[in-house]
Amino acid sequence: MANYTKYGGIFGVFLLIVGLINYSINEFMDMPTGVLIGVGLLLIAILIFANFRKTVEVAVRRDAKYGSNAIASIVFFLGILVLINFVFNKRSHRVDLTAGNQFSLAPQTVKIVQKLDKEVTIKSFFKGGANGKKAMEDLLAEYVNHSKNIEYEFIDPDKKPAIAKKYEIKAYGTTVIECGDKVEKIATPLEQDLTNALLKVSREGRKVIYFTEGHGEKDIESIEKDGYKLAKDALESQNYEIKKLFI
Repeated sequence: MANYTKYGGIFGVFLLIVGLINYSINEFMDMPTGVLIGVGLLLIAILIFANFRKTVEVAVRRDAKYGSNAIASIVFFLGILVLINFVFNKRSHRVDLTAGNQFSLAPQTVKIVQKLDKEVTIKSFFKGGANGKKAMEDLLAEYVNHSKNIEYEFIDPDKKPAIAKKYEIKAYGTTVIECGDKVEKIATPLEQDLTNALLKVSREGRKVIYFTEGHGEKDIESIEKDGYKLAKDALESQNYEIKKLFI
């Protein structure tokens, strides 16, 4: 039984290290990472409690060899606790245990948010417990979880009409994204809309994409089946400028 506990503890240390490394790289506690860390801590705890009495007895012996081993073991476990504390306090963390990580940001969004090198301020205008407010709170919390350059606040336009007037808020649920002198507004608590707005206010200038015309190419303004209007709108939502090039 002692051997099982010992090997289980060693395996627990391995799982804990893998989980912490994964969390440090991804900067988010998804379900697999949470399971690795949780199981690792459980196995280590079982080892400690199973050998607690023996460890204490060894620690008080006069034999320097056993005493040093006991001290080393204690220092080792304390080191693990310090490492856990360091990782979890280095950045805020949220655990998404839902199937498919439905409350997690898409990998592309995470990369965009992590690369933000400018201060972005987000003001979300909701009335009290209005529909959509909780969804926006959860969404913004995820963005802040991945970047220190994002700050947000919720404002009740009825209680602070001056601020609502300043930003020309005409409907509840409007969210304003600011970066420097650039301002974007969105009306839905959707990740795609918020990420696109972040791109628009944080990017320097706009990249231009040209569609050629003059040789029977498809029309970028046409909404017909053979038109490119949908593609044009999608690119513009990603902060690209679309222009026609006659050749």
